[in-house]
Amino acid sequence: MTNTNHFLISSQEGICQPTFWKCFQRLLPDSPTIVATVVAVAPASGFSTVQTPSGGIVRVKGTGVPAGGKCYIKDGVIQGPAPDLPHYELEV
Repeated sequence: MTNTNHFLISSQEGICQPTFWKCFQRLLPDSPTIVATVVAVAPASGFSTVQTPSGGIVRVKGTGVPAGGKCYIKDGVIQGPAPDLPHYELEV
C-alpha cells in the first residue's frame, strides 16, 4: 500500500480511495471572510492594523485600503475594500 498525496492506493485491489483525513477536510468550511475597519496602514512594511466587529485588533497583510475604511479579511490578508454599511447581529 502506498500513500500518494490525497489517495490511498491498494496494490492488492488496484483501487484508489481518498484517505479518511482528506474526506474529513472536505467537510470543514473554508476560513471565513471578515469585514474589518482599517485603523492604521504601514506601507513600508506592507501590513495594516484592523479592528474586527467584535473589537479585536489584528495585524494583516496588505495596504490597499486607507485608514478609516472597511475591508474584507481572509486568512490574514486584505482581500479588498468593503462597503461602509450598517452592521446588525441577530441571535437565533
